Amino acid sequence: ETVRAIWKEAGYPEPSVTWMTGGGINGLWLFDEPLTIEVGDDEMYTKVSKATARWGARLKRTARKRGMHHDTGGDLSRVLRLPGSVNRKSDHALEPKPVFADYTGATYTFEELMACVPAPIEHTDGSRTDPLTGETIRETQDRIVELVQEELRA
Repeated sequence: ETVRAIWKEAGYPEPSVTWMTGGGINGLWLFDEPLTIEVGDDEMYTKVSKATARWGARLKRTARKRGMHHDTGGDLSRVLRLPGSVNRKSDHALEPKPVFADYTGATYTFEELMACVPAPIEHTDGSRTDPLTGETIRETQDRIVELVQEELRA
């Protein structure tokens, strides 16, 4: 339930499918129709890549506020771990875990999901502001550096 609370706090709708991965829980938001990025369509690739990076970063920030770790999957090249597979990244996950799967049947348009993580607002002075937090991008970057430094000291 904590992971679901993080998704909700991040402003995301309920995932279409959830399951245990062997080291946590995975949520999958299904599109209502396939999203295709044609070879050579750099504009679409960049749009989707930046949006998914913002999606993962928002989840990571929200989890960190609760003192939790979130392994972001915002990189388009990351491979999805299939339900029932074994997570070998840590000793506690070497044994196969029972798979819990919940299918809501919900589907979303790309635009609906990306509305949860709008692009930064560009200002005439060249600065950018996160429309969800009101922070400048520089403030957000400085805060993340401070959090990382705190974690390294701990």
